[in-house]
Amino acid sequence: MSSVSSKDPAGTRLERNALGELQVLFQAITSAGPAVGVAASLVFAATYAGAATPLTAVLTTVAVLFVAISMGQLGKHLPSAGGLYTYTTGGFGKQVGFIVSWALSFAYLIDLPLIFLLLAYIAQANLTSRLQAPSWVWVPITIVAVALICALVFRGIKLSTGVGVVLGMLEIAIFLALAITLIAKAGSHNTLSVFTPHAAPRHDFGPVFAGMIFGIHS
Repeated sequence: MSSVSSKDPAGTRLERNALGELQVLFQAITSAGPAVGVAASLVFAATYAGAATPLTAVLTTVAVLFVAISMGQLGKHLPSAGGLYTYTTGGFGKQVGFIVSWALSFAYLIDLPLIFLLLAYIAQANLTSRLQAPSWVWVPITIVAVALICALVFRGIKLSTGVGVVLGMLEIAIFLALAITLIAKAGSHNTLSVFTPHAAPRHDFGPVFAGMIFGIHS
């Protein structure tokens, strides 16, 4: 939802410069969902890559950065609110753009409920194990989360993206603190060998690339 410009009280046009570079950056970061991606993909990646999972994570990050740079260049030359529809239409034609845009719409319809349910499941598990909360607590948690998101979007893009920046920074800080804690706890067991394919089950890049598939997908 766009903010309403003072020159356009009816709200029929998008406000110019409503978002800064920081808001746009964190909108992309939160859309990618690094915390959810790490939590969801590492379990599957570790099944294939084994001790070489850190190498898988590094290579996955590089691959994702290449995709991000490519999309940034496309956005520079094809500036439009159409997003992936615009990019695929410009590169492959309208038919491919039509398919991609509808597929992405259905993906969001599936993805958003799964995110809310994952949030409710994690919260329910922690509240039940630590505070003996009843098993139905996930229902009000889901309702409150959906209501808060809808309220933020309704109030305008400046407020919603501002909250996204704060939560994005908090997410990065938590995972950075967790990573530092795990490294410190490992102590003398830390080794750079986990960044080589020799740490994988077959001692080659096959398991590493298999783990990357789950990382990139997530």
